[in-house]
Amino acid sequence: LRPCHPGGGLHGAADRAVPPRFGQELYEKLPSPKQLWIVPGGKHIDTFNSHKKYRDDFLKFTSQNCLNKKS
Repeated sequence: LRPCHPGGGLHGAADRAVPPRFGQELYEKLPSPKQLWIVPGGKHIDTFNSHKKYRDDFLKFTSQNCLNKKS
């Protein structure tokens, strides 16, 4: 495995701790490959823990774009 930084972001649309616009701004600055998921109704910590479909898509993206690539 090699270190890498896939541009995957998972953000709650109802996050009051870190507003979704910050996630969007960061996403726009990342190089490809990148993907951003804005989770309807997602707050802060619960976005990852309570929204299985988005979590699974995020983990799949991370796996495909980072963990399985050779140096």
